[in-house]
Amino acid sequence: MREAETDVPVLTKSVERSEGTASYAARRLTTRDLAWADVVGAMESRHVEMICRYWPHHAGIVVVLGVFDLFLPEEAELWEALESKLRMLLERWDAMGGQS
Repeated sequence: MREAETDVPVLTKSVERSEGTASYAARRLTTRDLAWADVVGAMESRHVEMICRYWPHHAGIVVVLGVFDLFLPEEAELWEALESKLRMLLERWDAMGGQS
């Protein structure tokens, strides 16, 4: 079984896009993505660790969503699990005045 591609939701205000961290991801997370984002939701703590290792100056905008990376990117169950987590992240971020 192939390991599921890791997606990292990258958010700015109410705009959302998903970036992969796996080498085979269709769209991989980049420095430009992190510079663009106001907040980044990582599915698991290992994703945060990877982001902090390669982009330590962006560590302050990364939040763990707590969604296990057991899904393929196109699975509806993944997006159902992410939807409520992302909504809560954005609400919390907005309540803090857009500060990480």
